[in-house]
Amino acid sequence: MIEPLRKYMRVGIVNFMAFPATMKGEGPILDATRAICRDDYFDVIEVTWITDPALRK
Repeated sequence: MIEPLRKYMRVGIVNFMAFPATMKGEGPILDATRAICRDDYFDVIEVTWITDPALRK
């Protein structure tokens, strides 16, 4: 394949797989999400459930 993969797909990451401390819907979810957003490689983030209603909003 000569063409870049981004022509066919968006590269994503599962938040809690990269930051296991957020797996239970607690911990540094916002910090982890910000860190992923700063990484130009990823286009999509899958976020697990968030127990804190204010943070979820």
